Amino acid sequence: MRLFLDTSVISAYCDDRKPWRRDVTRRWFLDDSSKYELFISGLVLDEIRRTPDTPKMESMLSLIDKCKIQELAITEEIKKLAALYRETLLFKELNDTIHLATVSCYGLDALVSWNFRHLVNLETIAKIHELNVANRYRIIEIVTVEQLGGGAEYGRI
Repeated sequence: MRLFLDTSVISAYCDDRKPWRRDVTRRWFLDDSSKYELFISGLVLDEIRRTPDTPKMESMLSLIDKCKIQELAITEEIKKLAALYRETLLFKELNDTIHLATVSCYGLDALVSWNFRHLVNLETIAKIHELNVANRYRIIEIVTVEQLGGGAEYGRI
């Protein structure tokens, strides 16, 4: 499976403010991430590079290198689909719609995120599925790291 990791996943690996999320993310990277082909975009890298905490930023960039996470380019097709998502979903967050459109345009299997407000929720998922079908893109999954790791096993962290 081909997975797109948004910035929240990379950030969670290094975020001591949310220990449970950090631990689940670290365990997934250690135990399960190698089962997948992993992707980010230049936008994710830009978001990471804007992190004011230099050691945290360096840790995130190191994780990307260590796990051989591949970078995808943001194309005009992605920008157009992101605009459609924003219009239809009334999203204010440009970057979230670009992440979604990147997954759809590259035909990836899933977007992995810890962003429950904008991405990992039933309302958003249903609307993205509807828009993708109407515009001849495949249906994409939008999941958390925990959902990739087998649930109960990660629940013991």
